[in-house]
Amino acid sequence: MTREAGRPLPIDRDSASVTVGPSANYAAKLCSIRGDFPSFVTEGVYNNATEEAKVAKDGRQMWEKRSWNGMTVYRSSWWWGF
Repeated sequence: MTREAGRPLPIDRDSASVTVGPSANYAAKLCSIRGDFPSFVTEGVYNNATEEAKVAKDGRQMWEKRSWNGMTVYRSSWWWGF
């Protein structure tokens, strides 16, 4: 497996594990948050989202900014249909 510009993924040959960076760690932590908001994203994800994913057609903000464990996250209780 390779990533950007053909550089190999960092693989620990002794344990056959692949390093994926902080993404998996963030996801596990965000999934542990309980409450009335089923969706949480990091500030980086929020900043890269389209306006359509942030603001409803009637102008209401779909995400609320919060500080959690020393980092900025956004939470939402909005649902999108497929």
